[in-house]
Amino acid sequence: DTPHFVVLSDCDVGWTNTRAQVLERTRDQYFRVARRMAVPVVPHEHKLLCILFQNHETYRAFARTHDGVEASWVAGYYSTNANRIVFFNEASAPGYADANSNLETYRTRVRSLREQAETAKTNGRAATADELNTKADALELGVRSASQKLTAHAAAGSTRKAIHECIHLLSFNTGMQFRDHDYPFWLSEGLAPWFSSRLSHRSRQRLSPASAGSGGRDE
Repeated sequence: DTPHFVVLSDCDVGWTNTRAQVLERTRDQYFRVARRMAVPVVPHEHKLLCILFQNHETYRAFARTHDGVEASWVAGYYSTNANRIVFFNEASAPGYADANSNLETYRTRVRSLREQAETAKTNGRAATADELNTKADALELGVRSASQKLTAHAAAGSTRKAIHECIHLLSFNTGMQFRDHDYPFWLSEGLAPWFSSRLSHRSRQRLSPASAGSGGRDE
């Protein structure tokens, strides 16, 4: 529960709190940009709802069952009927899961090299043991670097998604758009990146955690 949002989540508390902070900061920037661009908007009466899922498949099931959104390719959406945004932890997306599975294969290889090195050392083959440990060190370093990049990429994707969907939520609750109107896809989907692109570079840095179908509008 934040000053302007209610966030329902089954994700890690820290990850959830970071997304909640992104929502609040996006709201601040949204109204700042609207004033600067002379876009007539009004504060929303009630707190706005965001639902977060840790697991991609659980998110898909919820979207299909409760909002009529087939979310196999949609990373997040705003439901005009339910007036809420829904998305998931990007780290659980199929692409990231596959990448992590590949990394685990290399981690297994590192463990195997370490075991072979230990056996070689026990058998008095010190040079062979050193060679195997050197290979393991290099592979382990590469795996660690790839894992860190993957984690950072997933976090950045979740942040971009939070900003994008938050702008949809705000636009339909501040008078920029109306939920009983049917807008062209290009207009609704164009507004979110239009606003995002007008956030200052400094503001986008503050928003980033790295420095800290039917009834739905998809990302």
